[in-house]
Amino acid sequence: MTEERSTSENFRLLSDETRVDILVPVATAQYELGQAGAGAAELAFSEIYDHVAVENTSKLSYHLGELTGTYLRKSDDWYSLSHAGERIVRFILSGNFDILPALKGEDSRALGY
Repeated sequence: MTEERSTSENFRLLSDETRVDILVPVATAQYELGQAGAGAAELAFSEIYDHVAVENTSKLSYHLGELTGTYLRKSDDWYSLSHAGERIVRFILSGNFDILPALKGEDSRALGY
């Protein structure tokens, strides 16, 4: 049985740069296949390993395990983004988080929060 993580634990998963580096090539493959009309992308462990600077396969396996369920789906030997994974990668790649420090002191009601 999979234990539910809290919101802060889900975001803490992304504090390790390796995990973000794992999500981006999966998202890129998904985008490229989507553009070709091939549907959702699934990447094999070896394909992810080729795109991520990680010391060894056991470390990659550990990080994939941490991401699976929240940001990744796993089927057989393939990995794809979950809905949350798609959303968080779009947010990361957009760079929108860079504006947050500039908003300190602003009235949150004016921002729609």
